[in-house]
Amino acid sequence: SNNNVLNGLISEYSSKCYTENIEFVVDIRPGTIDDIVATDIVALFGNILSNAYEAAKQCEEINEKYIELVVKRKHETTFIKCVNSCVVQPKIIGGKYISIKKDTGRKHGYGMKSIDKIVNKYHGSHIEQFDENEFTISIMLIKQKIITIDMQLAVLYRCKTVAAIIIMLKTASIPIRHR
Repeated sequence: SNNNVLNGLISEYSSKCYTENIEFVVDIRPGTIDDIVATDIVALFGNILSNAYEAAKQCEEINEKYIELVVKRKHETTFIKCVNSCVVQPKIIGGKYISIKKDTGRKHGYGMKSIDKIVNKYHGSHIEQFDENEFTISIMLIKQKIITIDMQLAVLYRCKTVAAIIIMLKTASIPIRHR
């Protein structure tokens, strides 16, 4: 990627995966995460990769240990998909996946909560799926355009009031910020 923060995370997990003999494949297109702030990049990708790494590391009884991370963008939408080997079915509590890490003295589930919080912040959605020996998380983040309304815009649209434009835009489900 062209993002130093994400590159640092990728480098860290590349080394960890090499040590554990986990195949690590990454495809991140340039410009895909330019709209995400650095702290959110660390939290989002750090948790995704940490969960994938911990799951793949436990796959000694199958021949394949792998993590595949793909990040693409189309127009205003960023797509993130991480697929990893996983022999232990993740726990689901309250309809949400939680950690299966062995250090039970610590509270778990915060990684997925953090992912959920960031996905919501960027107006997106995510879905997780466990199939035989494989776990997938798919995330979609949508860059929302904020429209600033002022009297000049009202004239441009030949509306008599700014309120008329606001009503028009609200019916089109476009977020509005007043100036």
